[in-house]
Amino acid sequence: MKSKEAAVYAPNIPLLDSVAKLPKIKHGATHQKSVRKFKHDGHTVSIVTSYEIKVDGRMVHLPLMVSENGQVQSHAIPNYSLSSAVDIVKTIIDLFPKDFEKKPRGRRAGGQRGQHSQGHHH
Repeated sequence: MKSKEAAVYAPNIPLLDSVAKLPKIKHGATHQKSVRKFKHDGHTVSIVTSYEIKVDGRMVHLPLMVSENGQVQSHAIPNYSLSSAVDIVKTIIDLFPKDFEKKPRGRRAGGQRGQHSQGHHH
């Protein structure tokens, strides 16, 4: 889903201009969990879901929750409720592309390995 398509589903643009502004989970804490509880045929059931999301190999803080009806939601885009975590993450990437720009890998300081000076030989 592209940004223009996503905007159709959310008449109020998300309040955030960057998912980096979402509150962070305390370092060392377990991943945020979403808990759904319901009763079925005389049984009490709870389903605990947690997500660990990486984009381009980097851990991304995107707290996701699963609603009682199974829809996935995120604080990053509160106006959205989609059928899968994949769709939510794709939408967040489309809405906040600057947060997911690939950063060029820097070269190591000190030149290349194996170079020898062209000076004197002892």
